[in-house]
Amino acid sequence: MIAMQWTLSALVFLSISFFAYGIIESRSRKRLLKVRLLDLDVNDAGISLDEIEMSKSFIERVLVPVVTRIGRRLSAYAPKRFLDRAALRLAKAGFQKTDPFIYLGAKGVAAAAFLGLGVLVAAAMRAQMKDLPLLFILLPAVGFTAPDLWLQSVGNRRKCEIGGKLPDLLDLLTVSVEAGLGFDQALMHSSEKMKGAISDEVKRLLQEMRLGRKRSDALRDMAGRVDLPDLTSFCAALIQADLLGVSIADVLRVQSDSMRQKRRQRSEEAAMKAPLKLLFPLVFFIFPTIFIILLGPAAISIMENLKF
Repeated sequence: MIAMQWTLSALVFLSISFFAYGIIESRSRKRLLKVRLLDLDVNDAGISLDEIEMSKSFIERVLVPVVTRIGRRLSAYAPKRFLDRAALRLAKAGFQKTDPFIYLGAKGVAAAAFLGLGVLVAAAMRAQMKDLPLLFILLPAVGFTAPDLWLQSVGNRRKCEIGGKLPDLLDLLTVSVEAGLGFDQALMHSSEKMKGAISDEVKRLLQEMRLGRKRSDALRDMAGRVDLPDLTSFCAALIQADLLGVSIADVLRVQSDSMRQKRRQRSEEAAMKAPLKLLFPLVFFIFPTIFIILLGPAAISIMENLKF
């Protein structure tokens, strides 16, 4: 029992320490980078590779190469379909570099960490032999699937953010095109005015078109990355308008009206669901408390009066 308490205390201490280190590292990264750049001796020969390498953070210099190396070793046993699906998950989560090796290495490191946790728990609890397979199989499986759950959560939040700002983007595009701008210039103007995930997607779309990709292919890739039905229909309408020679302004106006109507309908649907969602907290938490407060004194008085 004492060994288990020491083990749990050590794990809690390490968790708090890593959490505090992450916060301090994220807040002081810019300041440290400025200090390192000022300390560098920049001469006519320029900055050396060692100085550029040392200007990076500890995560970029040490952790990322180690995790990538582990992922490359594990990729020899993973099918190509799994790597493609991992790259797509990273793209949906908003990562610019969709390197599946880092993702696969993170899954392997998480599985190994949970396996070590299982060893510590088994040693602290003095588990029997019949319980060891459960710990050594279940915990690594949880660690291996934890990055999937995290990526799915990030992707869902990003999708909701894009879906909420898509009508505003279409309104801004419509106004810009009707004011005389071309579609590419309207996209650039909209990406500068808006912030967040939808602005990043528009900038990536423009970057791909500058690199020589066709507009239709870039729009299809954006629709595939976001995987949002409203954005998919919007991209399909733009591709069809480009093929048939229809005016972009008319398509944008129709799509803008449709997106605003859909957003209003979703708001009304959420408002209609609110009473049903409030029913369970009312029945199980609020009503019993009200009954105790209102009927409790009356019940106590009745019990005292019935005594002889």
